[in-house]
Amino acid sequence: MNHQWHVKHYSSRFIRPREHINVLEDKTEMNQQVHVDKKQEVDVVEEVKSVAIPKRKMIKPKWTRPSLSEQLAKIGNEASSITKSLTEKYPDLTPKNKPLFQLPALNFIVGKLQSRFPSPVQFFQNRCEYIFHHPFENKQITMVMYFSDMSQVALSKSKCYFQFKISRDLFHYGKDYDFRNSAHFVRIDLHSQHDATQIQQVLLKR
Repeated sequence: MNHQWHVKHYSSRFIRPREHINVLEDKTEMNQQVHVDKKQEVDVVEEVKSVAIPKRKMIKPKWTRPSLSEQLAKIGNEASSITKSLTEKYPDLTPKNKPLFQLPALNFIVGKLQSRFPSPVQFFQNRCEYIFHHPFENKQITMVMYFSDMSQVALSKSKCYFQFKISRDLFHYGKDYDFRNSAHFVRIDLHSQHDATQIQQVLLKR
């Protein structure tokens, strides 16, 4: 009996029970199935990678030259914008307003000088303007005479002239006009009494 028990004990250590063998077989089958699933997963991933995805071409918009009218409109808008900004920043650059009226003058005198040729005179609300043709030098002097700078103003309807003083030196005339000299004036000889009346109406509105 001692010998038989010893054999049984030996068998219990090296001979696996039937239930344990079944468990091992089940685990082996599961490992094989997992290995198959992973292989299929790898195959699917490689198959997806092997499919070439076409690159989308970037189509650049074709540049078209604007029409002449569009170009002119753009230039006009830019010019208007620049003019507006300059006018706001520099009010003195604002274009002159239109004259109230224009008269044909017969003659101009500044101090000792008499204009070589007559020219029209433009009257505005605050000034008068005309061209003085220098009698000895080849130059034309633009006269811009503001009413606020005039003194000793005289307007004659009978003799048809408009006369005044500017109480400072006039750069282009030098010694030919001396405002301190009582005989030196700036004078405009008019064409008619009607012209003198028009000037009078402007002066009265000052």
